Amino acid sequence: MHRLNQWVSDLVSSKGGPRAVLLVGGPGNGKTDAVEGCIEAFDAALGAGGELLERFASEYRVTAEQIPPRKVTIDVTSFPNSAGLGDIATISLVQDATENDPVRHASAEDLLLDDLSDILEPDRPGIFLCCVNRGILASVASLAAASGEHAETESLVSSITAAATSGPNQPPCWPL
Repeated sequence: MHRLNQWVSDLVSSKGGPRAVLLVGGPGNGKTDAVEGCIEAFDAALGAGGELLERFASEYRVTAEQIPPRKVTIDVTSFPNSAGLGDIATISLVQDATENDPVRHASAEDLLLDDLSDILEPDRPGIFLCCVNRGILASVASLAAASGEHAETESLVSSITAAATSGPNQPPCWPL
């Protein structure tokens, strides 16, 4: 959590840093708690007074018949301390990258491939937070390789997977 809190502080105080954070791991390893803590840190650093938290919470509050959204994007430009973010206008959160999107009629793998391709765009105006497991990363790497159109994304996924896999020559995972 310390690294995430420092990252938030650096971004909001114009020090910069990565615009995407992927929390990689299996069920029950704390990804959701970490991302909730990160949103709380953004709320505090932006001087949002709980409003950022409420905006995210309201998007995920659904009835028993509804499916929560796969990805939620919140505009942060109206918060008191948002000027420190520079050209960053939004925070997008994918709570569970293994979820499909029935509205877009796309698989979880296709959606994550699109998300990861988007974060490589230099003019992307937002922050991207994502909870993901290695299994879907492997599927996305295969999908990217098979398409022949996502070499840069395939390389990114390989780097993420290598950093999230224990081994003697494991590259550092922060920042990637």
